[in-house]
Amino acid sequence: MGGLLGARAAAVALLFGTVGSTCSEIVGSLSGALKGVGEARVATVACCGASKLGKTPVLSTSTSCQRVEMVPGTTALALICADSIADCSIAVASSDVVLLELRQSDLEADGPHGVAQLAPLLQRALPLRGVKPQKKLLVLVVKQDDESISKDELEALASAALERVWAGLRMPEGAPAALDEFFETSLVYVPAGSGTEKAIATLRARFRDAGRTDYIFKQGAWSTPATNAFSALRAISETGPVPGETSFAASDAQVAYRSAQISERAAKSFAKGLAALRKSSESTVLLDFGERLRSLFEDTLSTFDADAQGLQHLSTSSAARAALVAQLSRAAAPTCRRQLALLQLSTRDKFMQKLQV
Repeated sequence: MGGLLGARAAAVALLFGTVGSTCSEIVGSLSGALKGVGEARVATVACCGASKLGKTPVLSTSTSCQRVEMVPGTTALALICADSIADCSIAVASSDVVLLELRQSDLEADGPHGVAQLAPLLQRALPLRGVKPQKKLLVLVVKQDDESISKDELEALASAALERVWAGLRMPEGAPAALDEFFETSLVYVPAGSGTEKAIATLRARFRDAGRTDYIFKQGAWSTPATNAFSALRAISETGPVPGETSFAASDAQVAYRSAQISERAAKSFAKGLAALRKSSESTVLLDFGERLRSLFEDTLSTFDADAQGLQHLSTSSAARAALVAQLSRAAAPTCRRQLALLQLSTRDKFMQKLQV
C-alpha cells in the first residue's frame, strides 16, 4: 500500500510541479475558507487565465486579486484566483465551475490567449477527476471587440476550439470519452461600450441571486455541500507535496499559458501609456506623436521579451508575441486616426491661410 501511495504522489508531483508552490498551499487556503461555510452548499469556481474585464476576476467582490475569496450567498462561492499552472490545475480538479475570460479577437484567432489556455490545466486535472467526478460547468466570458460577428458564430468558434484542445490531450485511464462528459459549456457575451457594466452585473447576479429564473445553482446544480468539497480537498492533499521544479521540458501548452499571462501584463501596461498619450493628443497635433507611440511599443515589447526570456525559441511564445503586436496595433489605431484627422485639419487651415495672403 505504501508503495502504491508513493507512486501516486510521485505521478501527481510530476503533473503539478511548479516553482515555489506545493499542493498543500492552495488546498490549505481553500480548506480554511470552506470552514466558515459550515454545512451549507458551496460552488468552487476556478478563475483561470488573466482577467479581461478588470483587475480581478469578473465574479470577484474584491479590489485586489486574492488566492481564495469567499462570496456569501444561498450557494456560497469559493473563487480561486491562481497565477500558476500548478495552482490553476488543482483549482480545476477541485472545482464545480471553471471560468475563463477571453477577448473576442483571441477567440477568433484561436491562439495562445484563447481557449488553448485550458490545455495544460486539463492535462494535469484529468488524472484527479476521481476526486470530484461530477460534470463541471465551463463559463467562457467573451469581451466584445466589435460587432462584426454574432454570438452564435462565437459559440461555434468556442465549441470548435474546445474540441481541438480536448483532442490534443493525453487521456489517462478512466478519462471521459468526450468533452461534453467533462464540461457543460456556457458562453457569456459582454458587449463593448455602454452595455459592458450591465452585462457584468447580470452575470454576477446569475451567480448570486437565488431568486432569478436563470440562477446558475438552482436546485443544487453545479455545487456541493461544503463538507463534500472539504473531503475532495483532503483527497488531493493526500497526494503529497509538489517539488519545486518539474523534471520535464515545458510543453507547448505550458508555454502558451505562460506567454498569455506575460502578454496580458504587457498589454495592460501599454494601455496605461496609450491612455496618457490619447489624452494629451485628443485636441491638438503632437509633433512628437509618432516618436512617443513608437517608444511605447518598444517599451512594451521589451517588457514582454524580458519576462519571456528562455521561451523565445519556442514557436508558441513567438505566436504570442505576434498576437500581442497585433493587439497593441488595434488598440492604438483609433488614437492614430484621431491624430491624423487633426493633422489634416491643421494642414488644410494653413493652406487656406496662405491662399488668402
